[in-house]
Amino acid sequence: IVHVWRALGFSEEGDHPLVANISDDSGVDYATIHYSIDEVEYFSIDMVNTENDTWVGAIPAQPIGTTIYYYITAVDTSPDSNEAVFPPTAPDEPYTMEIVEGYELAYDDGLPERFFVVDSLEYHDNACAIRITPDEYPVKIILARAYVLGDSSVYFTINDQSDGVPGDVLPGGGEVVANRLPHGWAIANWEDGALITEGDFFVVMHWQPGAPGNPAVGQDSNTVLYRSFWYSSHYGWNFTNDGEWMMRVVVVTSTGIKEIGSDGVKPAGYELLGNYPNPFNATTDIRFITPYEGDVKIEIFNIKGQLIKTLVDGYIKPGIYSKTWDGSNNSGNEVSSGVYFCKLTAGGNVDTRKMVLMK
Repeated sequence: IVHVWRALGFSEEGDHPLVANISDDSGVDYATIHYSIDEVEYFSIDMVNTENDTWVGAIPAQPIGTTIYYYITAVDTSPDSNEAVFPPTAPDEPYTMEIVEGYELAYDDGLPERFFVVDSLEYHDNACAIRITPDEYPVKIILARAYVLGDSSVYFTINDQSDGVPGDVLPGGGEVVANRLPHGWAIANWEDGALITEGDFFVVMHWQPGAPGNPAVGQDSNTVLYRSFWYSSHYGWNFTNDGEWMMRVVVVTSTGIKEIGSDGVKPAGYELLGNYPNPFNATTDIRFITPYEGDVKIEIFNIKGQLIKTLVDGYIKPGIYSKTWDGSNNSGNEVSSGVYFCKLTAGGNVDTRKMVLMK
């Protein structure tokens, strides 16, 4: 049985799903989730084999503040009906799941392929961050966590977005120190967290000056959404293009139950990352993401909706790109100062950003 300890459950997800990979040479007959809210009386939930070795099940929704104790068993199809238990210490030492308010925004699959540090020897304000996009507004951030390896403390902040990278710390998202817990996550809580009313924000994990190489943050290299960054005062903020940090946030809304999978991963999308500088004089660099191969169009429009300039119109491979606009139209003539809109069209998606040209 292979299962990632689910440390948190969420009030806005309804039932609390669990997934496990279960295999046996003779085949798996059935699998069961055993759960308790008092560690005395256990209830059983049958798991379903959805595909290959994947088995899923869900613990019924529980109130905020509940601690769920759980473990998984599986029985093979051999004549002896051998049983496996996970974790192996159960039922004496089962896993625990804390039910918290809200729901989680995450961009990893729950399993780290590697661990990362900015610099294992020297401290230069070392930090890493992941860009978060709420699927509704407003939301309030009450918790952030990172999957780490190491015993030194880190601290978290919630930052706004400035030119596509972390900007200032948001009100309510100030420093919270956290240490790795037995399930592997360092968790920060805010009693009255940052309120997000529009756009993206960043959760930032900062290393301590005395421990630049401890802990390391988990990286999911199977998921590449171009959301993860690292920072050093020597180099500034830099994209990571080979995976996503295992860093997540929990938000609360007033809209009730959310339909969320057991891994919480959001799908990749075509996206404009904005332009820099903005406002600009003479030229500005427009950055955008293409997660898939395909036709991409980047166009500039004026406030009347008239096409001014086509910057990109063709087949592009996945990646992060930057295109410079020099303030000219398709005829090569300079345009006047004012508000313009950059529009990305690709894969049935449209994304638009406002730009200000000042001469």
